[in-house]
Amino acid sequence: MQRAAMYEEGPPPSYESVVSAAPVAAALGSPFDAPLDPPFVPPRYLRPTGGRNSIRYSELAPLFDTTRVYLVDNKSTDVASLNYQNDHSNFLTTVIQNNDYSPGEASTQTINLDDRSHWGGDLKTILHTNMPNVNEFMFTNKFKARVMVSRSLTKDKQVELKYEWVEFTLPEGNYSETMTIDLMNNAIVEHYLKVGRQNGVLESDIGVKFDTRNFRLGFDPVTGLVMPGVYTNEAFHPDIILLPGCGVDFTHSRLSNLLGIRKRQPFQEGFRITYDDLEGGNIPALLDVDAYQASLKDDTEQGGDGAGGGNNSGSGAEENSNAAAAAMQPVEDMNDHAIRGDTFATRAEEKRAEAEAAAEAAAPAAQPEVEKPQKKPVIKPLTEDSKKRSYNLISNDSTFTQYRSWYLAYNYGDPQTGIRSWTLLCTPDVTCGSEQVYWSLPDMMQDPVTFRSTSQISNFPVVGAELLPVHSKSFYNDQAVYSQLIRQFTSLTHVFNRFPENQILARPPAPTITTVSENVPALTDHGTLPLRNSIGGVQRVTITDARRRTCPYVYKALGIVSPRVLSSRTF
Repeated sequence: MQRAAMYEEGPPPSYESVVSAAPVAAALGSPFDAPLDPPFVPPRYLRPTGGRNSIRYSELAPLFDTTRVYLVDNKSTDVASLNYQNDHSNFLTTVIQNNDYSPGEASTQTINLDDRSHWGGDLKTILHTNMPNVNEFMFTNKFKARVMVSRSLTKDKQVELKYEWVEFTLPEGNYSETMTIDLMNNAIVEHYLKVGRQNGVLESDIGVKFDTRNFRLGFDPVTGLVMPGVYTNEAFHPDIILLPGCGVDFTHSRLSNLLGIRKRQPFQEGFRITYDDLEGGNIPALLDVDAYQASLKDDTEQGGDGAGGGNNSGSGAEENSNAAAAAMQPVEDMNDHAIRGDTFATRAEEKRAEAEAAAEAAAPAAQPEVEKPQKKPVIKPLTEDSKKRSYNLISNDSTFTQYRSWYLAYNYGDPQTGIRSWTLLCTPDVTCGSEQVYWSLPDMMQDPVTFRSTSQISNFPVVGAELLPVHSKSFYNDQAVYSQLIRQFTSLTHVFNRFPENQILARPPAPTITTVSENVPALTDHGTLPLRNSIGGVQRVTITDARRRTCPYVYKALGIVSPRVLSSRTF
């Protein structure tokens, strides 16, 4: 019977050492000179590596969980040879950090993770962007509006109006909410100066306006007018003002997020607001203050004329009474200015009061005035401003204008069938709705089960996701309108207030809560992701937006991957 070999206590020797020791032992006459059968060795013990958690790189000794892979977007050695045609959102980087390796040589190297184990990598990323809030890439610098482009007379003297949908483009930049609204209004006015004015369109026909006021403040339900004669110059919420035939279209624009106007079903196609949609949002007309004050002044003058006629008949008596009062006026001495202890009146004032009382007693009794019917004050709507621009009243006897406000229709219109039923008033987002970004490491991470391997950037498997690091920052400025007025004279921003005499076309007031767009670096921990067992020396890193496009506004992209064993592959 074949006897088993005896070994010292400890870990079993390797298979190669046992096989090579058998002939030597037989030659020396060892008791174990019988030929040995190959022992059974489990598959997980077949390799002379440093362990199941070993990481082998090139000809170096195996390492144990000490390797970190750094993904850097602007390594100087990678720029000329790997990234000359790439940007910070789609780049190649060498993960072999030896200085004596060129990018070409590093691309031939690999980092091998022990294939008897399942490996994962803890992925942490740092992302920094420098994206303005108004730009073409994010569809935030354009919007469409339906405006009047022509006014003419037909052969039978009928007014013919022509409307067209026009696309307006804003200059790119990082603007506050107030400045963006001013630029939108300025784009409409510039189109009027270029097209509408040349075709007979009046200034009062500018039918699209973005504002921030509540035009119903000061509304009197009895007269149906805004009784102060002016609209309250206070910002409440961004608003859209339309004339008949006009409208705005945000189907391919994200500027509606800046205005705080959204759809209740945001995933439905199209976003167009027309004049007919704003039913119940007509802006009330202003009181004609000049006519009202003139009517009151006429009543006063008529009353004064009647009294004057009575006094003229007794002009001699009036002169005599005045002369008597002058004669009775005492000569003031030095003690007349002393203040007594029981009253604040001086002696001179007391004497003067006594003289006036004596003069009234000496004057003849005044004739009783004949009461006349008092004239009612004139209360009528203001039809035009001081520059003869019409306020577009619905009719001569109406107290409402043809202008319709989205804000008024939303708050005062029918909530069941009006604009409130399918639009939503929300907080203005000066970032115009920041989207998400996706991280892809196609050469390092195993493809998730929901993706398949591909070479197209727009279809790279996604291994991480985060919000675009662009935030809306708000602060309170109680003197916003005052600052706006000062800047109008110092920075010459009166170009945004081309019609200051018109209460509707005037520049909208700045809100007290000012919001700006800010790029804030983001540090994100994406958790543990499954790694490939063989990692190439050159890795591709791709950051795509919600439409799976590389983002040119990525300013810095860093990634750190820490490999570790997740579980055994052979158990």
